[in-house]
Amino acid sequence: MTVIGCGLLSLLVFVLWIKGLTGGSDVSQTPLLWSTEGQSVTMDCSHTKGGTYRQMYWYQQLPGKGMKQIVFTTAYSTHTYESGFSEQKFPATKTNEQTGSLTVKQLVPEDSGVYFCSVSEHSDTGGLKSRTNTPYRQHTDKLKISVSVGGALYLLLMSGLGYGSAFLF
Repeated sequence: MTVIGCGLLSLLVFVLWIKGLTGGSDVSQTPLLWSTEGQSVTMDCSHTKGGTYRQMYWYQQLPGKGMKQIVFTTAYSTHTYESGFSEQKFPATKTNEQTGSLTVKQLVPEDSGVYFCSVSEHSDTGGLKSRTNTPYRQHTDKLKISVSVGGALYLLLMSGLGYGSAFLF
């Protein structure tokens, strides 16, 4: 078995072990994708928290860096992208309260990192008024160490082997 194969197998065993320790989650995300440099990948996110959790956030954490919000989405309004992120590179969709997706286009090695989604409940769940509220986000300590709990997705783009491959765990 190659060094890469052993590394991937070790990571898979670790992830399954951690998932068993942390239990399930009410926010879930695409657990595994494969692609190549220059291609696009789409990550799906869904939750079972109920229809009042309309707001979905997508995050990126690059190796050795802090977490950054990519985009805020709802099914009923225009998506809001944070500085440094664009709809052209990171198009997001949200067609209903429970599901959404994020695409990363034209993969490059600099896209390698952790991607995950979170949801929040709108502060006005019983009326038609708009209020602000600190979102309830699904990024707890469990997110930092596991793959699908809370909607975490690991994107690793490997190059230097004569080809580039994106490994999404």
